[in-house]
Amino acid sequence: MAGIHERSASRLRRVACLFAGLAVLRCFPHWCFRSGLPARAQHLEPICRTEDWRTRGSSESASWGLSSFRAPQRSGSPLALAAVATATAATLAAAGAYRARTFLTRKENCLRKPDKSPKGSVDERVLDLCEEIQRHDELFTTSSCSGRCFLWKGRHHGGSSAPVLEDLGPAGTAAAAGIQVDNEPIEGIGNFLRFRVSHDLVENPERLNPVGSPGEDGIVWLSFQAFILHVCCRDAEAAFRLMRIARMTFDSGTVRLHTWKEGRWMIDIERMDQLEFPLTNPAGQPLLSGHEPWLRDVVNDKLERNWVGIDKFFADMQRYWDAPLLPSSTPVPLTADASVTWLAGASAVDVGLRRLQEVCAEIDGLPGLTTVSARPARTFICAGPVEVEPTDEDIGPAGSARLWRLSHDLVEASYFDLGGLLAEADTDDPDAQYWLRLEPLLLRVRCSDLAAADALVGAAGTLFRRPGLRELPAGAPASGTGDALEGPFVLELVGIERVEVPLRVPGGLCPFAGQEGWLKEMVNTDLQATWNKLDRFVAALQSGPPADGGASVAAE
Repeated sequence: MAGIHERSASRLRRVACLFAGLAVLRCFPHWCFRSGLPARAQHLEPICRTEDWRTRGSSESASWGLSSFRAPQRSGSPLALAAVATATAATLAAAGAYRARTFLTRKENCLRKPDKSPKGSVDERVLDLCEEIQRHDELFTTSSCSGRCFLWKGRHHGGSSAPVLEDLGPAGTAAAAGIQVDNEPIEGIGNFLRFRVSHDLVENPERLNPVGSPGEDGIVWLSFQAFILHVCCRDAEAAFRLMRIARMTFDSGTVRLHTWKEGRWMIDIERMDQLEFPLTNPAGQPLLSGHEPWLRDVVNDKLERNWVGIDKFFADMQRYWDAPLLPSSTPVPLTADASVTWLAGASAVDVGLRRLQEVCAEIDGLPGLTTVSARPARTFICAGPVEVEPTDEDIGPAGSARLWRLSHDLVEASYFDLGGLLAEADTDDPDAQYWLRLEPLLLRVRCSDLAAADALVGAAGTLFRRPGLRELPAGAPASGTGDALEGPFVLELVGIERVEVPLRVPGGLCPFAGQEGWLKEMVNTDLQATWNKLDRFVAALQSGPPADGGASVAAE
């Protein structure tokens, strides 16, 4: 009897295997083990790539998550259904294992490559954070900077494109030509040279003195760039978890998913505490002579606050990455906020508002896209360097951040006259500071799915800073949901043009007195550049995305 039962069980096992094989052949023709993904997912042909993408309904938009690749619903015996379920689980497990091996290979190859940055090594202050990220199989860093300050000359803000230095040798770089400033190599190429670079606190204030800069003439600029980190994630679950942890330290607008290609989920984490203004006028004359100690204090304060954020992010990674639950966060609203309502009702007498109204109207007419926040490029004067992103409620004497002269249009030379402003501010403090700030365009768009986001990224091209998704899908748990992605998402577009200039420094010096015409030209040039990009963006939206769609743009 035992032999008969064994033979019966053997026959049942063979029948089950046969059903499983038939189910795989009939129900899963799209699976491709070459890449561990469905062939349909490899070739990704969402509806937004067709010529009539503007007129077809968003319900036809392609879905890219693994959850969309389901076996056809077929009736059959319980044994057949069990075999199908077993085959499905085995297929998913094999695909996941292959994807993990492929990602680890890519990670090892990336980490073996030599550091091609001008510094040639990872900054010491971000080294522990990078090592903590590399410790996890599903993450690795591709570039990082702990923050730095430097002086530079070259093309920007309407400046000349002529080379700063003529003879840079066959390599065309100052470093290859052996050119130095203060016995330190110069970084960059002919029309952009960077020197006196520091990733540490500035001890000698004379390092911020533009005297002795390379080249005979031209404007010398001071720049501070905050912490930035790019991380490649294996899947959506790892990417979203990293974003949630990073948002505990950094504003959600600086933590964005800018590539959503399978196996290359790229996260951009950037602290938006920037600084950039000229130290000389176009004739090369210093504007802040004798105030180098004050400049040093401004730069060092930004560096120290920058490092505090890095240390907190490192501690949060250690504490929360393996935690079953993460602290809750407040998601960005997915419906239009007050800025959209205000923009729609604005008279649009100036160019900046009118251009942005056209962009928002064009976006809202496309399937799967809705504008949720819109802010045109704008200028204002503030009391001291801006440490946080101001809101419209901050504008005016009653504002908490003390901001004045908000403008979305071209400015006149009288805009920079501080005489009336000092009376309006009602202060006699000799050390009171006043800064001009040009803030870039900011646009947030609700995308119904990744296909709609791809279409918008494809239209934006390289007109703005790298676009990125800045929000988890609605209702997504803290740990993510693997590769199953469902919208909506919020895509953020930010302009490139940004300036911050000290109009009055402690002691009462107004370094740009008599230079108002030059400041006007510099600011208006950046505003015009923003508006020209908006015109090109509208034209791209009207003509449809490029032939290869937005995915290729986002994936590079």
